[in-house]
Amino acid sequence: MNVKDIHVLMEQFFSDGFTADNLSKITGVSSKIIMRCTNAETLSQREIMDMGTVLDLLGFLYMTDTNNLHYLKDCVASLEQYFSLPHIAIANYLGLNEPELDRFLESPESYNNGYKLSMKLMHLRTVLLQRWEKI
Repeated sequence: MNVKDIHVLMEQFFSDGFTADNLSKITGVSSKIIMRCTNAETLSQREIMDMGTVLDLLGFLYMTDTNNLHYLKDCVASLEQYFSLPHIAIANYLGLNEPELDRFLESPESYNNGYKLSMKLMHLRTVLLQRWEKI
C-alpha cells in the first residue's frame, strides 16, 4: 500500500498548479488554515479536524489508481452498493445489455467505444456523488 502524508499530497496538488484558494473552495476549509498546515505551523484540534476534509480529497485525487484494470468495475460496484442501482440499470444507461456491460468492464480499453462508455459511466458516477453530497 502506498501511504502519503497530507504535506506530500498538498505539495503534489500545488506542484500540479492548483492553489490553496482552489483547495479551499473545493473543501470549504479556510485557505489560511490550509497554508498554515502547508507551512507546518501548529494547528488547533478543530483545525486538524477540518484538514481531514482536505486529506480525504487529496487522498482520493492522488492515491486512487485510475490505471488499475478494475477501476471501472470497482466504480460500478460502488454505484450498485451505495445507491442500490441495479446492474441492468447501469447497463441500460450506457446503452448496453448486462453481458455487454460485463465484457466492457473486463477490458474497457479494448471494447468498441470504450472511451465514450467510460466517460458516460464516470458522468453517472459524478452526478450521483454530487447529488449525494447535498443530501
